[in-house]
Amino acid sequence: MIALAYAYDFSKRTSVGLTYARVANDAGAFYNLYNSAAGQGSPSGAVAVGEDPRILSVALRHAF
Repeated sequence: MIALAYAYDFSKRTSVGLTYARVANDAGAFYNLYNSAAGQGSPSGAVAVGEDPRILSVALRHAF
């Protein structure tokens, strides 16, 4: 698995974060990014054998 993250502060109260993560499965493996199917794009959430799941996330935070 590899994950890269970057955070940038626009001001004292506003920031943005960018994250990319990828699991590189071998031909017979089926490791996933999550423990369950919740929040995944496919209906079952299952990873096929040999498939390489990945995720791209953007978060914007503003504190009041």
